[in-house]
Amino acid sequence: MQDLYMMGARKIGIINVGLSGCIPMVRAHDATGACNDGTNELAAGFNGALESFLADLAPRLPGLACSLADGFAHRQALIADPQAQGFVNATSACCGSGRLGGEARCLPTSNLCGDRDGYVYWDWVHATQRAAEMAAEAFFHDPAQFTMPLTFKQLAEK
Repeated sequence: MQDLYMMGARKIGIINVGLSGCIPMVRAHDATGACNDGTNELAAGFNGALESFLADLAPRLPGLACSLADGFAHRQALIADPQAQGFVNATSACCGSGRLGGEARCLPTSNLCGDRDGYVYWDWVHATQRAAEMAAEAFFHDPAQFTMPLTFKQLAEK
């Protein structure tokens, strides 16, 4: 990060590690299709360390402005109540094969859901376009819930 600063970077937007224990590829390995708490705890631990690192870094680099978006919390909110956001499926991949569409990547021969906008996950690890757009919108506009200390919009305008 200091190298970027030395090259002139003064505005940095970062999205933390997502809810990696809940992707279809990980869920497919659980008998009940549940999220893997251990994987999510590792991601949360990394995210806490990242937040501390950025808080310690900013005062040492004059003029640096950082915004940290919480992809972990955003995905957690989508999965906790998918219907509230218009999703019908927050566990399976829209495109994939095997259990929960999470045992093999999306290929031309894969099963494909009928309504990709109803799914949180496109394939075994990636969000659908709709879920990704919702995250981007939240990170750009919603400072209280998913970004700190600035939204990405505020960062860009700074």
